[in-house]
Amino acid sequence: MSKLFTLLSVLIVLSFTNALNAEDFAIRDGDTVGFLGDSITAARTYGKHIEKFTLLRYPERKVHFINLGNGGDTAAGGFKRLEQDVFDKGVTLLTVAYGVNDIGWGAKADDEHRQLYLDSIQKIVTACKKRGVRVYICSAAITAGHPDKTENNFLQQMCDAGLAIARKEGAGTIDIQRTMRDIQRSVYTANESLPIEKQKSLHAADGIHLNDLGQMAMAYAILKGLEAPADVSTCVIDAAAGEVLEGNGCQISDLSAADDRLTFTRLDQGLPYNNGAFANLMYRFVPMNQINQYRLTVRNLNLGKYKLTVSGREIGIWRASELAKGLDIASTTPDSWQPGGPWDAQATVLKSLTEARYEVDLANLHAKRSLPETPLLASLTNQAKHANKEIEQMQRFVAKPRPYQFVLTRETDETTIASPLENQVFQRHVRNAGRILIRGTTTRNVDQVQVRFRGQPLQGEVPSEWQSIEFNREDGAFQKSLEFPAGGWFSMDLRMTADNQTVEELSVDQFGVGEVFVGAGQSNSTNSGQFKTKQTTGMVASFSGEHWQIADDPQPGVADRSQGGSYYPAFGDALYEAYKVPIGIAATGYGGTSVNAWQPMDEGLFRWMMTRIDQLGPHGFRAVLWHQGETDVEMPSDEYYDKLKRVIDTSREEAGWNIPWLVAQVSYHNPDAPSFTTTRTAQAKLWADGVALEGPDTDTLTGDHRDLDGKGIHFSPQGLKAHGLLWSEQVKPLIDKSIQEP
Repeated sequence: MSKLFTLLSVLIVLSFTNALNAEDFAIRDGDTVGFLGDSITAARTYGKHIEKFTLLRYPERKVHFINLGNGGDTAAGGFKRLEQDVFDKGVTLLTVAYGVNDIGWGAKADDEHRQLYLDSIQKIVTACKKRGVRVYICSAAITAGHPDKTENNFLQQMCDAGLAIARKEGAGTIDIQRTMRDIQRSVYTANESLPIEKQKSLHAADGIHLNDLGQMAMAYAILKGLEAPADVSTCVIDAAAGEVLEGNGCQISDLSAADDRLTFTRLDQGLPYNNGAFANLMYRFVPMNQINQYRLTVRNLNLGKYKLTVSGREIGIWRASELAKGLDIASTTPDSWQPGGPWDAQATVLKSLTEARYEVDLANLHAKRSLPETPLLASLTNQAKHANKEIEQMQRFVAKPRPYQFVLTRETDETTIASPLENQVFQRHVRNAGRILIRGTTTRNVDQVQVRFRGQPLQGEVPSEWQSIEFNREDGAFQKSLEFPAGGWFSMDLRMTADNQTVEELSVDQFGVGEVFVGAGQSNSTNSGQFKTKQTTGMVASFSGEHWQIADDPQPGVADRSQGGSYYPAFGDALYEAYKVPIGIAATGYGGTSVNAWQPMDEGLFRWMMTRIDQLGPHGFRAVLWHQGETDVEMPSDEYYDKLKRVIDTSREEAGWNIPWLVAQVSYHNPDAPSFTTTRTAQAKLWADGVALEGPDTDTLTGDHRDLDGKGIHFSPQGLKAHGLLWSEQVKPLIDKSIQEP
């Protein structure tokens, strides 16, 4: 070998290697980028993500993209196609993604096929080097197997060996598998709390081909491998000084700050990547934000909330403290059905144009394969080339950054008291005391928040003098947990001051500390009574999950949104007469439901109930009152027992405290079928085993206690009252034991 040839070979390798590191992002101005691979590439999806990303982030670069995927192809087949499909088409940067077909979807995972794959990878790299094509060898996309079981399987090891060969030869390499596997793990974690029908995947049903989420994950892996930078652009402004502190990747002009309004013009060098409506749902798993930071920071704004609009498009509302910390607004939108900023709208248009370009190319490809003899083929090919150039011009026109006018406007001041709410009842922990939570937010520029109380408790006095509560000026939040006398109703006055001057005063006119219960089960735990009833003491309130109200029927918050009568008004009145403290009800039931419908899962009736339990907080209520069983009279006793026990045990585990449950005996259908041993036996066994406390035997409520002249399964007004009294008698022993002074 001559010294001259050796020197030239070294120079070629050096120039090839240095070319890969010449710029942060591997795709350069003037490139023709080819995606070489099998059917996953031929799906033309991950390549479109990379194309749109490049057009938006680098709008001044004139880049062409070519899909060179071929269904069923292998690395050996890709090598054979290089001359015609890669070199003849002027590709300057090539990504190569093979592996699954090389081992026959696992059926040919042996040394022979492994070596053929590795030899083919080396040949592809060598051929590309000789032709000056910058090549990136990628590992194959992952399969649908569990990530912990596939992270060191035959396919991964084979691809690792291929990447090592490529690196040794000076080619670029992208480990798609490990990046995708990290994403797959996050999907598996999310699926743990979802029913099977709602679980996510990166794959089609065959476990090999990728769905849209999987294709985006693969695109992300390749973009990371191509050194896509994290930041699009960054803008930092000092509102008080009216000064631009930083404009990285963008130019800021026409800055004006006055009267709680900030305006400026921002011209970016590139734009963030977005992919149409609901793409953010995919970003939960595919961390596009890591390569897509479009940042806005505004410091020293007056306290309050600010609305951001950009060139007339609303982006969102944030507190001054959030804006001071800095926001990534790349994909922010107040309406998930609509694009957010103008950059998002541009990306939405670009997506349609990119789809159109690929459709034209695909039509031409189908014609070549299916109509090779047609005299129209040559004309169609020419027109397709012309259409492609026209669409590329349209793509670049749409992706080009424009000057955007940013407008930050301070919203009208507001103060919100989140707790206590009107008619709210807090659970007492001893006879004469409980804890209340004072919590809220304000956008006002104040330095102190104070409260005082009015009303007559069971014993002692309420704190009637003004007292300060914890207040965070940065986010406007105030909060305090306070030991408070039992009884009610009480009133709370709240005032905010600045420089010892009162700025705003608010009040909550009615709240109390007493006994709170969660109701659950089927129709007789909801509003299915023949007629609506009313509480008579004025001391019973209901919680919907959003607000509290006096507990006249229908009860708010039930999952079935029924509108008839319930036992809760009579139940609450009876308890108030016995204990002289307000009574709170949070009903969550759903008519006609089996215990099957209440099994723990991420969505459904169990979650509906647990949401209310979580809202009331640890020890925030006395007990769950379970009234259900009519639907399950044909279910074996052991099965009913096991399923209801699972509901009870899981509720305690998730809530983090030993929630008392009272389970009623419930099986009544009609006068001819007033009780069923199967269900009653299971319910009684739950008491006997200490899983639940004994609730009332409502099967005893017959005759005129039932609707439809005693023939129905639901209760008449008389029956609702009797039902409520039965429940009140069953919970009294629990209350009496719980409120004893230590």
